[in-house]
Amino acid sequence: GIDYGTQPFDQVTARRQMGSAFKPVLFAAALEDGISPCTYLDNDSLTVEGYEDWSPENYDQTYGGKYSLAGTLVSSVNAPFFSLFMKTGFESVDSMWKAMGFSFALDNKPSLPLGTAEASVREAAIAFSAFANGGYLVSPYSITTIVSPSGEILYENGSQVHGNRIVSESTSFLMGAILRRAIDEGTGAAARSRFGLTLPLAGKTGTSQNYSDAWFAAFNPGITIVARAGASVPAIHF
Repeated sequence: GIDYGTQPFDQVTARRQMGSAFKPVLFAAALEDGISPCTYLDNDSLTVEGYEDWSPENYDQTYGGKYSLAGTLVSSVNAPFFSLFMKTGFESVDSMWKAMGFSFALDNKPSLPLGTAEASVREAAIAFSAFANGGYLVSPYSITTIVSPSGEILYENGSQVHGNRIVSESTSFLMGAILRRAIDEGTGAAARSRFGLTLPLAGKTGTSQNYSDAWFAAFNPGITIVARAGASVPAIHF
């Protein structure tokens, strides 16, 4: 938190709704199931019966036409993502979620593909690292080496850089290529136009319900970054 004396709250392990930062998990599951990035999805307004007539809403309230799978992720359009969720199936998404190391149990509801799942910054960083490193699960650690004043190595972390493979190399490559478009021309374009970032970067933004939390996850082969802006309780929101 801001100050441990007044706010002893761990922002890194706190669990919050991911918003659209969840969508790459669904996208990766779809790619692993053999759905092509060039597959086209309907951008139609629809109502799901049995869930208080719930409807997936696009941010700009425009509907109609089709989006490619890649274009859906780049522009973070909700209606086609719901179609992708129905095509992929909950079981595949749930399996990918667990393989990526998330601890929160997913709820099989229509709102899931729009980002109602909860995760911590730490878990999101682990998951997005698989897109950066070729598809492998990582185990984060804080201390790499402890050296004495005389230069003697007292401790050196022997952790493997990569653990088990959780997505194929081709899925990892495609996720990097498509999410780079999200930074260059999609929802993360402010990183370039407003903040002047020039390094190669792929990533995804996310906003939870009622604007309680804002997420930004980004990566390249050398680094993975996850940031969440939000208060210690979701009732305080933007």
